[in-house]
Amino acid sequence: MIYIRSLLFSFTWYKNLIVDYWSTDITIATAFAALCMTRERFRAILSFFHINDNDTFIARGLPNHDPLHKIHPLYDHLRQAFASVSTPKQNICIDEALCPWRGRSQMRVYMKDKPVKWGIKLYELCESGSRYVWDFEIMAHEPGLSNAPFDICQRLIHPLKNVGFTLFIDNFYCNPALCDALAADNTMVVGTVRANRIGLPKTLFSSP
Repeated sequence: MIYIRSLLFSFTWYKNLIVDYWSTDITIATAFAALCMTRERFRAILSFFHINDNDTFIARGLPNHDPLHKIHPLYDHLRQAFASVSTPKQNICIDEALCPWRGRSQMRVYMKDKPVKWGIKLYELCESGSRYVWDFEIMAHEPGLSNAPFDICQRLIHPLKNVGFTLFIDNFYCNPALCDALAADNTMVVGTVRANRIGLPKTLFSSP
């Protein structure tokens, strides 16, 4: 019974509105939230819930503005926790993910090829076999932080260099400069490529 309830909970967890978690409608009902606390108690806690000090927030457009200021302590803690509880096996991969979000945010993006089109974009480093997320970055357009594919891969894989990992990537990230840099750090790369990537030999895609 516990196993069945866990499955049902996982299938119905995402709701469009917070109040839906306490809904008694049999088509979307989830018992878990109501067992923890009442809806009004949750709203009261949420209205006063802060992760960071608002007095240290720097407005957008000013020097040293941090788009992730309100969640940065939690964001840093999660990244450290994810990396500390698991050691990846040899094959790892880097790819994009989208956290569904249609609210107002400067970080919201539209990705037409994803099942959910609108949301917050993340770059994730995962173990290929278990698909465990070992590290991740939120694309928040932080000032001075490059979102170029080369730089994203270098930041995420930095703690795992010179160990002998093999990185699998798609054609968004794969380029000769990245492959050369990682090979110099004892990290192999497997990936698909785009014909127009700078540095690729033109004869590689020429007709016989």
